[in-house]
Amino acid sequence: MNTKKALKDALYSIARVISPRLVKVIIYLRNIGVVNDLLKKQANAYTYTCNYPTFGEKRSIIYSIIAKNDYYYILKMKRQNNNKMRINPVKIIQFGLSEYNTFNVSRIIRSKNNAIRIADYLMDYMKDGVLQYNFDYPIYGTNYKINAPWGSAMAQGQVLSLFARINYITKNPKYIIAGKKVLETLDKKIEDGGFKTYFNGHPFYEEYPTKYPFYTLNGFMFCLIGLFDFYSCTEYSLSLKLFEDGIKTLKMILPYYDTTMFSLYDLGHIVQYKRKPLVNEKYHIIHINQLIVINSIEPSDIFKYFINKWSTFF
Repeated sequence: MNTKKALKDALYSIARVISPRLVKVIIYLRNIGVVNDLLKKQANAYTYTCNYPTFGEKRSIIYSIIAKNDYYYILKMKRQNNNKMRINPVKIIQFGLSEYNTFNVSRIIRSKNNAIRIADYLMDYMKDGVLQYNFDYPIYGTNYKINAPWGSAMAQGQVLSLFARINYITKNPKYIIAGKKVLETLDKKIEDGGFKTYFNGHPFYEEYPTKYPFYTLNGFMFCLIGLFDFYSCTEYSLSLKLFEDGIKTLKMILPYYDTTMFSLYDLGHIVQYKRKPLVNEKYHIIHINQLIVINSIEPSDIFKYFINKWSTFF
C-alpha cells in the first residue's frame, strides 16, 4: 500500500473518532469550490454532444499527453515490474473523451483526429464487444484481485459515450455498429460473460464483474450515462431499456450508500463478511456530480434529495 495514502487514511480515521465535525470542516475548506461548481451545473441540460464531464477530478497525466502530441504514448505504458504492455481501457477512453472535449471547445483538428483514432483503436481492440483489461487488478478497498482478462461495465459505458460523440462528428455508422456490440454485453448476466447482476431483483451493471458483486456506485452511474448517450445518438431501443432499468435500480439503491459522513464507494461490506463500509472523499464528489448529470437527464426528487444531502456533508 502507498505509504502516503496509508498515513492519510490513518489520520482521517483518528480525526473521525476525535472530532467528526472537524473532518467535515477540513474537507469543506478543501472542496467548497468544486462542490459549488457542481451544484451550478444542475441548471444545465446534459446532451451526448456536449463536453464529457470530468466530475471535478484533477486532470490526470493521461490528459497531459495532449501536450506530447503523441496519443500512442498511452498505449505504450508498461507495467511496473515487466515489459508487458498494460492496456487500461478506461484510461484510453477517458483520453479520447478529453480530446473530444478539446476539439468541441477549441476546434483543434489534432484533438479531433486523436479522438477518432482512439475510437478506432478501441473498436479493433474489442473482443466480442468487451474491452478487456490484460492485467490482474486489486479491487480498490478490498483484498480481492480480479484476474486478467476481465472487462468492466464502467469501460463499456464510457466507450458508448465516446462512440456516440465520434459518430456525431464523423457521421460514420461503424461506431454505432460497434456500440451495439457493447450494448449486448451489458444485457448479459455476469455468469454468461456480461456485466449484469442484480440487487433485490433490480439489474445493476457491475464495474468489477466478480462472482460476488461489489455494487460499485461510480462505475454503475458512468455506465448509465453511456447508455443515455448512445440512445440519444441512435434511438436504439435496447439502450433505452437498459438505461431505464438502471434508473429504477439507482432510485432504489441510493439509500444503501448513504452515511452520516460520505456516500459509500460500494456495497462490498454487505456481501463480504467483516468488511467495513468503504468511503472515499474523491469518489463522494464524483457521486454528487454524476447524480447532477443524471438528474438533468431524468429529473427525480430522489436524486435531488441525495444531491442536496451529500453536498451538505462538506
